[in-house]
Amino acid sequence: MTEPARLPRYHFDRALLLGYAAGSLPEGLAILVATHLSLCPACRAADPRFVDPRAAGGVAPESGLESGLESGLESGQEGGDGLLPPPLRAYLGDALESLDWQPLAPGVESTPLRPARSAAAGAWPPGVEVALVRLAPGASAPRHSHAGIEATVIVQGGFADDNGSYERGDAWIVDARITHTPVGLPGEGCLCLVYLDGPLKPANDTHVASI
Repeated sequence: MTEPARLPRYHFDRALLLGYAAGSLPEGLAILVATHLSLCPACRAADPRFVDPRAAGGVAPESGLESGLESGLESGQEGGDGLLPPPLRAYLGDALESLDWQPLAPGVESTPLRPARSAAAGAWPPGVEVALVRLAPGASAPRHSHAGIEATVIVQGGFADDNGSYERGDAWIVDARITHTPVGLPGEGCLCLVYLDGPLKPANDTHVASI
């Protein structure tokens, strides 16, 4: 008998979800919220505005999300095997191996997302980075803390750090109070979406590359 799929245990807080519904989040952070919603039935069921922000007058025109980012959320679609969730497919497509992956550490690499609409010719605001990061099973990202916030959504697989273990659909935010070392869980490897509004800060004299 097939075991039921594990449901996300970690969620963005309601204030952030309401900000998404109102269209008040910056595009980079809204991508993460939309991705979490696409993978979390509990959050989708909590409030119809989280599934279709336009019902609440949300999705600010300057966000770029009106280009179809929520198309998968309206029908509750989730990414299947090997597929990115609909919000990420809107930015990256499905051909992961064709993306520009850059090494961060042994077994750890990242590829950037670009804004769909920006007054700064496709650039995020100063200090902001949004990237898809993958860790091979057992691979360790350099130990680091944060100059700003780091928001993360697990898209596939999972990782463990000093604070717990996170798997597909889990979403959370850490700040300068947190120092951690993400390590890919056994199995398929980890694919996660990361938003930063300030640089990572190396810990224990390790070098931390920009994502």
